[in-house]
Amino acid sequence: MVASCLRESAARTTLPWNRPGWGRDAKEDDGVTLKLRGADIFLAGTVPDTEGNPVPGASVSAYSGDGQKMDGRTDISGDYRLYIARADENSGNDWTVTAVRESADGKYHRGRIQCDASGTDQTVPAEDISLTSRGELSVTQTGEFRAEDGWSHTLSDGTRIQIPGNAVPTDEEFVKAIVEPRADGVPESSGNHIISHGYSVSLFERESGREILGMLDRDILMTFRYSGTDLTDQGIQAQNIRPAYFSEASGSWQRAESFTPDTSANRITFQTGHLSVWALVATQIGDEAEPGDMNSDGAVDLADVIAVLRTCVQYSPSVPKKADVTGDDRIGLADAIHILRQIAGN
Repeated sequence: MVASCLRESAARTTLPWNRPGWGRDAKEDDGVTLKLRGADIFLAGTVPDTEGNPVPGASVSAYSGDGQKMDGRTDISGDYRLYIARADENSGNDWTVTAVRESADGKYHRGRIQCDASGTDQTVPAEDISLTSRGELSVTQTGEFRAEDGWSHTLSDGTRIQIPGNAVPTDEEFVKAIVEPRADGVPESSGNHIISHGYSVSLFERESGREILGMLDRDILMTFRYSGTDLTDQGIQAQNIRPAYFSEASGSWQRAESFTPDTSANRITFQTGHLSVWALVATQIGDEAEPGDMNSDGAVDLADVIAVLRTCVQYSPSVPKKADVTGDDRIGLADAIHILRQIAGN
């Protein structure tokens, strides 16, 4: 099986920031040692269906605690082999492997396992990734509209796309929109667990057929819905959900900077100035801590907002991980605003 992504991580890097001569006068080999860790072992396993039959062509992706990631597909026998690098730290040998399959009847199936790659063997055997049905994909939607008028459409699963007038950068009068629900080829990564499936949104000029790429002239509005059953089955809290798009360039998920959650209606609304594959992702799975509960009193309220603001002005040198409710690896006003929205939604 040919893997589509191979990441070799730096095992050791030392940079002499404080040494004399660092800068324009530094020698080319002065103080820099870079050693790449090769992918010399592989995860091996099988993807069966609910009846135990092998599933050929299933999408398989894996990621480790230190940021490695790999993806590929099962062969005709339902087997997969993902080449990885064994890490020095335990976290780098803790792998999560996910398999996804779209069936001909429009349903999609997903399975997830944990795998320990520590040891000495070149082959790391993994448990079978048993697939379970996660629901049905809505039918791909196509629409044509005048660029000056905009377009709005709601899919059968409640997903809503709203493109305002004069948002599409084109000289043509008519634009074609294609909204395709996707489960296959939407890989997971550390801190980005796919709740259900994603949506590929594309725009084309009607006459020339040219795909419209890059930034839009105006933001579009997207509303995603999720199922409470999906959250319960996967151990996900609604407060951990974020909208994100998959960057083909970096092979990673990029979360939306801002969004409006409505936990009472199981939906999230956000704006974006570009189109891609978007999905709802969970930043944590099975974590009992309430995101935003800064003072650990079991509730998210104004006291937690005050705690975040105190952190912003350096009153608190120690910051718990759950304080970063926006998922941007920083504690700031965005976290305080997000907690306020969360309180309002409750």
